[in-house]
Amino acid sequence: MGQNSLLYNSLGFFASRDNVYSSNNTVNQTGCIDGGEACTQHNAALNNAVATLSNGPYGISDGVGFTDRTMVMRSLCLSDSL
Repeated sequence: MGQNSLLYNSLGFFASRDNVYSSNNTVNQTGCIDGGEACTQHNAALNNAVATLSNGPYGISDGVGFTDRTMVMRSLCLSDSL
């Protein structure tokens, strides 16, 4: 994403942003590498909006029980998909 997507679009490739966390960085998800940066999303709202508007699939990466349903439902999902 970002500046590289201008070049990619001109060549016929479309940038995508998938597999984002719906919960913000204050949620400590289990199973993370050293409990650090690997399982946090510093700006969950922005990253979910970018993933929704990109040309790829929208996928959430939260662990079981950590999904922010309100955030996911803002991403143009149908109510019966969660």
